[in-house]
Amino acid sequence: SAPSSPLSAGRPRRATAMGRVRSGGGESSGSSGSKGHGASGRGAAGGRGGGNGGGIAGGVVGRGRESRGGLGVEPVSWRSTIPLILTFGALAVALALAAHEEFSPGKPQSSSDVARIAAAGRLAADAISELGVRVRPGVTGKDLDRFLRDVLDVANASAAPLHYGGFTGGLFRPADWDLGRRICGAFDGAVGSLRRLLPGLPPLPLCGFPGHLCISVNKEICHGTPTRRPFCVGDLVKLDVAVRKDGFIGDTCATFLVAADTGAADGDGDGAAASVEAAAAASVGGAASGSRGAAAGRLAEVARETLFLGIAAVGPNRTIGDIGHAVEGHAKAEGFQVVTAFGGHGVGRNFHEPPRIMHTGEPGEGHRLIEGQVFTIEPMLTEGSALTRVEDDGWTVVTRDGSLSAQWEHTVVVAALGASILTPRRGEALPPRLEEAGARRRLLDASFPNEVAFVEMLDSGVQRLGQLWSSPRASESRIGTPAARTD
Repeated sequence: SAPSSPLSAGRPRRATAMGRVRSGGGESSGSSGSKGHGASGRGAAGGRGGGNGGGIAGGVVGRGRESRGGLGVEPVSWRSTIPLILTFGALAVALALAAHEEFSPGKPQSSSDVARIAAAGRLAADAISELGVRVRPGVTGKDLDRFLRDVLDVANASAAPLHYGGFTGGLFRPADWDLGRRICGAFDGAVGSLRRLLPGLPPLPLCGFPGHLCISVNKEICHGTPTRRPFCVGDLVKLDVAVRKDGFIGDTCATFLVAADTGAADGDGDGAAASVEAAAAASVGGAASGSRGAAAGRLAEVARETLFLGIAAVGPNRTIGDIGHAVEGHAKAEGFQVVTAFGGHGVGRNFHEPPRIMHTGEPGEGHRLIEGQVFTIEPMLTEGSALTRVEDDGWTVVTRDGSLSAQWEHTVVVAALGASILTPRRGEALPPRLEEAGARRRLLDASFPNEVAFVEMLDSGVQRLGQLWSSPRASESRIGTPAARTD
């Protein structure tokens, strides 16, 4: 046969995985890959490689119909496009839902629905107080998760986060039984390992969120899953509790600074109420100046102040931008960053409803608030960068630079004169720097220079909140004591 040309011998023409090529006087047939071995031997340039395995034609592998004068590719079957169609369909639905929450102004709740949301909110607030006294060295997130499960069983309520966002969670509730938890954990762990290799792959949780509450520690910003890692002295622990009671949701979050165990008994109501504010008080006392505990306490204190300034900005005909500016302005004036990847949301019969409440913004921007709307304000502040990433479990959001984060949250309703808090904790009061009028005004002037009208609005809003709390809630718990369980 005629010898191969220098071009075809030195630089063989390439084929796709499903193509077939001629190189000089030889042909090659084989499966996708860099080499193939077939029953009929091995092919080389100028020869023919046969068999099921394939052959090498000048280093080129190909299989498929013969292409005359060029490369050929088998036609694609319509059946092979079904997974792609389903993937893009699911993505379109997810984007539509996200856009609805992002851009919809939301609607007001009826007075009877607000009352039911408030009942769920009081239960959530009482639960977080009971959980707070149990945040001690050696206690684990799993311990708190089991305690909340039992509390909600007694109250005939359920945890809104449990199974949230999973493929099978709402239908089979597999995390309610031990084998189901193992299957879900194995699947989510495998997906987490795969996501390390393919960072663009979504979490794809099989069973949804695997806990009754979100527990986020130190660098974890939000959506932390309950684990068996014991808490240590100095840990900054965020507990986010969302309760479904009689078909309505109440959602709240508090930050706790783990202190040395004082030997307080479980269920001490006074101790629980004091512990809720422990992180905010740590920057004033109880930790050495310059220590990690003092830094964590100051972060938590400022985060709580931004929560109440955001609430003070709520009122009919005010805007979501007013809330965001109140939070962001004070946080940045104190040297902290505000996480923008996550925000507040409407609540009612559903866990997440419009509108979306951003914690950054400018006065007068965004949707106007309507009397009767119910939503959460839940600022998340960081010591360092506000950039985030999601851990391998597909849920836990952490700071990208490993810096500490703090969060506080209340569910509020837009009332005629401002905001009413639907998740007040027992014995809760305004942050110390917002209670006294003179200190408050100095703080607001420093955080919002040259914004006289905005400062006046926040000052009056905070003063109104203080008047609403002149008669704090009774100290006794409104939730039943759960029976002991071992599972």
